[in-house]
Amino acid sequence: MKKIIITADDYGMCQPVDTAIDKCIEAEVVTTTNVILNMETPKNAMSLRTRYPNISIGIHWNVTTGKPLLDKGIIPSLVDVNGFFFPLSEFKKRISKGKIDKTHLKAELGAQYEAFYKLCGKPDYWNTHENSALCFSSFKIFSIIAKEYGILATRNFQRVYIDINSVPFKRRMKELLHRIVFDIWFGIFVKRNFIMPDARLFPFKLESKYNLTKLIKVLNSSKCKSIEIVAHPAITKDHKFFGNLSKDRLDEYNFFSNKELRKLFEKNNLILSNFTEIVD
Repeated sequence: MKKIIITADDYGMCQPVDTAIDKCIEAEVVTTTNVILNMETPKNAMSLRTRYPNISIGIHWNVTTGKPLLDKGIIPSLVDVNGFFFPLSEFKKRISKGKIDKTHLKAELGAQYEAFYKLCGKPDYWNTHENSALCFSSFKIFSIIAKEYGILATRNFQRVYIDINSVPFKRRMKELLHRIVFDIWFGIFVKRNFIMPDARLFPFKLESKYNLTKLIKVLNSSKCKSIEIVAHPAITKDHKFFGNLSKDRLDEYNFFSNKELRKLFEKNNLILSNFTEIVD
C-alpha cells in the first residue's frame, strides 16, 4: 500500500483559507496543514491540535509576503523601505548576491517559530511560503534553523508527474534538468538531515489534479512509497493575498472537501497519511 499525504498550505493567511482547510480536514481528506504566522488569522491555529488530533501541523515560514513579525529596524536587509518583505524573485536575487544578512533571516525565522510554538507547540515539519527555500543560499539557512529547533521532517521536491506529456518538448527537456537537480539535492543531501515523503505530485496545470481517474493511476503507477499532494484551498477566490491562485484556491476547496475522496483512495490501495506517520 502507498501512503499519500494531502497537505493544505497557508493556515492563518485569512478566514476564507482557514475555513476551507477546516472543512477539508473534517471531510477526512486533508491530512496535514501548515501555519503561516505573519498574516491575518494565525490565532485560529491555536485550537488545531485539539480539534484535529490526527493531522500533522507544520510551520510555513514566510519571508516573501506581507510584513515580518520583527520590527523592520531589526532586519533591514529583509524588507523594502515600507517595511514589507521583498517579493520572491527579489528575495532570491538578493540572498544569492549576499544582500540579505543571514542574521536578519535567522532572527525573523526564530520569531516566527516562537509565535508558532505558542499556538501549536513543536512543529511536526517545516516548509516555506512560495517555496522561498528553493535557492541553495536560503535553503542552507532554513535547514540550520529547522535542525536547531529539532524539526525532523520537511517537504520533498522530487517529482511525480501527472501531465508532463501535455507540455511542449522543450519544456519537458528543461524539466528533465530540474528533475535531475532535485533528485540529487533532495534525494541525496536533504534526506541525510530530514525525513520526508519520497516525492511530491507535480502538475503543470493545476486542473490535472482534479482528474480523479488520472490522479489515481499516476499515484498507483509511481515507484514512490509515499507522495505528498499540496493544496491551497479557500472558500472564496477573492482576497488580497491570493495572487494568481485566486480561482485555483476555490477549485481546490471544492475538490479536496469531497468526503468520497478518501473512500476512493482507499479502494485503490492509497492510504491517506501525514508527516507524523512518516517520521514514526
